[in-house]
Amino acid sequence: MDSFAAITGWIGTIIVALLCVIVALKCFWTLGLPYAMLRTTEERGWSIFPLIEFIPLVFAILIAWATHLDGWFSPKSVLIAGFVSIALSYIHFFLALLVAGCFKSIRTIKGDKVRQQKPEDCSE
Repeated sequence: MDSFAAITGWIGTIIVALLCVIVALKCFWTLGLPYAMLRTTEERGWSIFPLIEFIPLVFAILIAWATHLDGWFSPKSVLIAGFVSIALSYIHFFLALLVAGCFKSIRTIKGDKVRQQKPEDCSE
């Protein structure tokens, strides 16, 4: 019975680690997405689809709880690290787009003023 618990623990650890990698990859995607959105000039739809982060995280927490993992992969550690990572990636996402939008609108306003002043300057 002791070997069954050890095998279950190792399998649980591997599955939880893989699910955490999926969550981390999606968080990195969310961190880079605003910059990709700002670089493109074509109109297109972007999808952030947060379920790709939350579903693997919930499964990782449930598997960690079911296999009684401790340490880095304990249910509490996975819960805290996962939700903090997801929250910070989305906060960064919205703040980056907000700041970029403000700079873009300021640049557009200044550009409109320059365009309006050029014909007047040329006529003098």
